[in-house]
Amino acid sequence: MIRFQFVDDTRHDHPVKRMCEIPELNRTSYYKWKSSLPARRKRLVSDAILGARVKTIFAAERGCYGAKRITAELNDQPEDLKVNHKRVARIMRSLKLVGYTRKRKVTTTVADKTKTVFLDPGGPEIHRVEAEPNLRRRYHLPADCRWIQYVPRDRH
Repeated sequence: MIRFQFVDDTRHDHPVKRMCEIPELNRTSYYKWKSSLPARRKRLVSDAILGARVKTIFAAERGCYGAKRITAELNDQPEDLKVNHKRVARIMRSLKLVGYTRKRKVTTTVADKTKTVFLDPGGPEIHRVEAEPNLRRRYHLPADCRWIQYVPRDRH
């Protein structure tokens, strides 16, 4: 982090205790960050090497493989390194590599053309009433509207 880097850069001029008090950092957090520096560098190098291998497989498969297939390819290779698909996905995101995903066709209901469709005998009955002037104003109907058709609501 930048704050830890600031403390690390100024530790020769001022005591670490004082430099951690200014940005309100814990000294243990600073020393943990400092001790994990070699591991972070090692991970960066191994990610770069793995990124080159991922790019090679991605190019060989013409951009069709995603993170899980590339992980399977990497784990099938004779090297001892076993890789997790989440790590491969993170590296692919950093390299801006996106596998091909086919759009799936969604089928909801398939109508059977051989069966006949029956009308509902107890279906909605439609009422037709003469449009009174107050209904025309209430429902913003045109002046030449003489009849209104509606389906009555069930009153239970």
